[in-house]
Amino acid sequence: MISSDGVAICIIGMHRSGTSMVARLLNLAGLDLGDPAQFLDPQADNPLGFWENREIMDLNDRLLATNGGSWMEPPQWKKGWESASDMPAFREEAAAILRRAYGGREAVQWGWKDPRTTLTLPFWKYVVGSLRLVLVIRNPVDVAQSLAIRHGWSTQFGMLLWKQYMDAAFRYSVGMPMFVTFYDDYFHDPRREMKRLLKFCGIHLNIGEVNFFETIQHDQWHYRTDRRGLLLCRDCPDELKFMYFGVQQMKEDIESGAIYFGPQESSAGRSGNAVLCEGDVREKC
Repeated sequence: MISSDGVAICIIGMHRSGTSMVARLLNLAGLDLGDPAQFLDPQADNPLGFWENREIMDLNDRLLATNGGSWMEPPQWKKGWESASDMPAFREEAAAILRRAYGGREAVQWGWKDPRTTLTLPFWKYVVGSLRLVLVIRNPVDVAQSLAIRHGWSTQFGMLLWKQYMDAAFRYSVGMPMFVTFYDDYFHDPRREMKRLLKFCGIHLNIGEVNFFETIQHDQWHYRTDRRGLLLCRDCPDELKFMYFGVQQMKEDIESGAIYFGPQESSAGRSGNAVLCEGDVREKC
């Protein structure tokens, strides 16, 4: 297990939700994302870059494949998969990747961004002793439209994948400090959202000291379904609307630990969809 005097932060969320933008904003504020030579190259649909470590992404892909899935088809995880007999080798590899990326850099705050980590969080809990999460959420309709353009998928498939990632984020984050941030808020009130984000990450910085807002580019905000549009969207299942709006209303309570979305046990003993629980801390219901 990796331990550090610094603060370890992981940026998670569904693909096409703004995780790259938030990672870059935190990087500008001082979050060490590792060696830029290891980052994925920018692409036409993400010209400002992904801010994503290739080695961590590759390891997450192999973890998903080992369990019969991929980032676009999440596995049907077996209970306790993260402690299976083949996992120690993966954990050693993960620790070596983190040492290469951050060892000797003495960063106060360090971390990584990879949406796949949303699905593999149980594994990373074993690797990093104390991990703080930044969950970036974008509404399911806009995510699905973006995925449809990039991959040619149906919007229905994209929205269901969005739900799988959201279920995983809330199920696997139990017991971990988690900040919930919405993509649209960076365009509506970026200063307020940046202050909230930096406070959670323990970064003490005057917003005016860094030009964060060049990273928040309105011309890259291609899909802009507002609240009314989402409510009236017939293609979006009501369950997804309720989850999106519910988390939006309760994000500060989720961050404080007053409430969380925890796992619901099915009759077969396997975790099902995320359900809302209440308590003084984010512990299992």
